[in-house]
Formats: sequence, structure tokens, C-alpha cells
Amino acid sequence: MQGLTGPFLIDQGISLNAVGIFNCIGGVVSGLCGTIAGGMMVSRAGVKNAMYMLAICHAVLLAVILSSIKLHFLSTPILFSLFVCEAILMASSFVASYSRLMIFTSPYQPGIDFTLFPKCKRYCSSTSWSERVCYDGENRVR
Repeated sequence: MQGLTGPFLIDQGISLNAVGIFNCIGGVVSGLCGTIAGGMMVSRAGVKNAMYMLAICHAVLLAVILSSIKLHFLSTPILFSLFVCEAILMASSFVASYSRLMIFTSPYQPGIDFTLFPKCKRYCSSTSWSERVCYDGENRVR
């Protein structure tokens, strides 16, 4: 939905400068707020419950956006606030989803395997000693 926000706002008669400022400032603010809110939800309600709550909130917000479009209740402040709320929910959903993926990766140390191993693999494959230490002659991990 976020990829369609800019063209939709332009179709509603909002200037390209306003859309650009909205995407820059609104994106940063909503990303930070959503990350903090998602972390708080995951720590207080647990990962599964946070994902359920975020899914319900997202469905309700999308229904509000749809009804405001259908009812032609589309003033600029309302549109901006709805899309910022949608971006906040999206960022919160990313935090909850990644937390869930970390638990699937390693239930006893969530986050360690999920972040450490891809970085080690990337480092190992990008250095000059990777052929001697990490890979055999046929690009298979030892």
C-alpha cells in the first residue's frame, strides 16, 4: 500500500512537493514510532498476540481508508494522518514479524542465529581468504 500512497495523493490534487515532504518526514517519523510501538507490543503482549493485534488494527485502518475514499471524505490532513498511521502499523508489523522469525530460527537464543550467521557468511564470502577457510574448490561450505 505504501508504494501507492504517492500516486494516490497526487491524483487527489496534492502537489508533488507536499507529497515529497510528506514521504520524507512522515516516513522517518512513522518508521521510528512504529518500531518503538512494535517493540513495546511484542515485549508486553508476546509475539503471537502482537501479530494478531497488529493484523486487526491494520484491517480496521484499511477499512477506514476505504470508507473515507468511498464517502469522498478526503481532506489533506485526514489523508496524511491515515497514511502515517498505516506506515506506523507497517513498521510495527515488521518488528513483530522479525521477532517471530528469530524465535523460529533459534528458540533458546532468538536473534543470535538470525543476525550473526548471515553476517559471518557474508564476511566469509567477501574476503580474500574465503577460498582457503570457508569454501572448498567447488563453492561448497566446509
